[in-house]
Amino acid sequence: MYNKALTLIISAFILSGCGNRILNPQFSFEYRNPALTQLIGKHISLVQERISLHKIDTSGLLYNYYYLYKDCDYMGDYITYNGYDVILKRQPIYHCGEIYFASDKDGIITNYIEKGYIPTKNYQTYFKDLIIIEN
Repeated sequence: MYNKALTLIISAFILSGCGNRILNPQFSFEYRNPALTQLIGKHISLVQERISLHKIDTSGLLYNYYYLYKDCDYMGDYITYNGYDVILKRQPIYHCGEIYFASDKDGIITNYIEKGYIPTKNYQTYFKDLIIIEN
């Protein structure tokens, strides 16, 4: 009885589409620059030698952020018209995103984060000698 109920719940979960995010690799999170995760565990000075990073110091906390990219690009306006070509609403569109390394107070990289809109620039080429780039 218990197994039938569990099977019914799992099949309903998968068939309703909620399971697609978990089961389908197409929906899995992918980094734009996946090889940069190999820099976790290395010292931040190795990264700073190759590219200038904007440091955000979080004084009193146990980590610092070093940004490769942090920007909010203006992409234009989304304009809503009525039937007589009169503008009802004008809403600006921004693509905001950030790429950064989190490090502890000793300077060891603990995390690599990509959030939001990520530009197509390939940052892996800056770190060819530190990482293994797979095609």
